[in-house]
Amino acid sequence: MSEYRVLMNKYKHLVIRKDDGVEVYNDIKSHLDKGEVVIVDFSDIDTMTTYFAKQVFGKLYTQMGQEEFSRKVKFDKRYVTEDLDLVLSIGIAAAISDMQNGL
Repeated sequence: MSEYRVLMNKYKHLVIRKDDGVEVYNDIKSHLDKGEVVIVDFSDIDTMTTYFAKQVFGKLYTQMGQEEFSRKVKFDKRYVTEDLDLVLSIGIAAAISDMQNGL
């Protein structure tokens, strides 16, 4: 299985804006659809909004399910700070909650 490394610093201007996750989601999703494992690289990213994390990673998580998401979407842990890890967790949890509540 081939890998694709998505460099989030390419989208640095988007990760703090509320409604701009679509571009990043589409990039990642296109590579997942090709059967690639996606490595998410947060180097040079200091902050991210929870809404952005929900739009991108929460949406992928709810579409793929926990097992497939864990196998195919990898976070390069060298660049995941405690703050980014918390934002990712909150974003994914919010997407799961929305899905369970039919939103």
